[in-house]
Amino acid sequence: MTKIASISVENSFVKSKTKINIFTELKNKLSGQQQSELNRIIKSYLPDNDNANFEKIIDKIINIRDDKDLLRILFRLTQDSRINSDTRSYIEQTIQELKKLLNITDTDYNAWTAEITEINPEPDNRENINNYLCIKIEESKSQVNTSPEYKFAAWFLQLNISQSQGNNYIPLPVDSSVSKDVYTQKDITNILTKIIEDCHERGGANLNIEFFTNGKLLYTNFESWEYNCFDSLTQLKRVYFVNVRSLMRLENRYRNQPVYQQWKSRWESLKKTSIDTQTVNNSESYLCQETTLWSNLCASTQEDLEQFFKRSLKYGIPLAVGSRCHAQEAIHRTQINTLLQGIQINQLSTKVQEVRRQSPDNLEDEPEHLGHHLLCFLEDPNRMPPFHYLTSQHLG
Repeated sequence: MTKIASISVENSFVKSKTKINIFTELKNKLSGQQQSELNRIIKSYLPDNDNANFEKIIDKIINIRDDKDLLRILFRLTQDSRINSDTRSYIEQTIQELKKLLNITDTDYNAWTAEITEINPEPDNRENINNYLCIKIEESKSQVNTSPEYKFAAWFLQLNISQSQGNNYIPLPVDSSVSKDVYTQKDITNILTKIIEDCHERGGANLNIEFFTNGKLLYTNFESWEYNCFDSLTQLKRVYFVNVRSLMRLENRYRNQPVYQQWKSRWESLKKTSIDTQTVNNSESYLCQETTLWSNLCASTQEDLEQFFKRSLKYGIPLAVGSRCHAQEAIHRTQINTLLQGIQINQLSTKVQEVRRQSPDNLEDEPEHLGHHLLCFLEDPNRMPPFHYLTSQHLG
């Protein structure tokens, strides 16, 4: 009898350990954003877990004693309209692995899931929402330290896809433990961690991050800045589409010039057509044409890159894409043209993010990879943040 009990305990331990492995595989397949979204949805099925992070929620699921209840929760997730197709596929794979581990037949599984009457505990239209984390960042002019310091402020905006513009920008408070006039790079890593979490708590699936800045900061690799994602430092580009916008376009002196209407007109045209890369160049004679909708900023020097960008501002070009790696100017120019040829503007973020994600974690591993250097300036004139009328001195 003791031997049988010992075997039973041992089998239970092996099953538990293997179950942990199965859920670890699921967790590793999910991006940081997918984990955050799934965590929020799972909480709607598991009460009294409002403050639990993804790790704790997964632990709670692993420790569900009744196999029927465990598989029912996973099944409900596969039927939930809030779950995207990739995440759903990963959960379905997890179900099959658990059924095999726990010796659950298809007949039993189908009978258990057939008893479920309510699939979605709450309505959700997440696929029809775009969310923006808008960050205004400027380099401090009164720096004492050798390392850069920045002025920093952020807002959250949520828009239905059918909306062309919105004014419901929500200021995001900076954590009081680091709140001050200017911030170091380390401070900003901590701030990004908090405000990204804040955005997701506000329902920020499909989150895009936009840095509004000017001068030399326009060419900063913001997409490689880090935040803390589930206790691991993670580059923004691994999870989010990162876009850069020029503060100059938001100034009154820009909006009062004919270029402002040209910008709006070109933007409307860009939304209705596919991108053509066959004739693109950076000459003034090309950029001033009404049919010109985008600019390839690849240049052999930093000076030329900045000059090309200023021309795109001058003529109200709504999209500019380029590379920071001047040594690879010709190759990156061709790669960008190939990447964008024939796509619609609503596909741009996915295309850019794919290239950025493909770059190795360390620049030294493949220093010439376009994903390390890809610049993207997508300027929508209909989304005007609340600081469009402010000057640097008002930034807080």
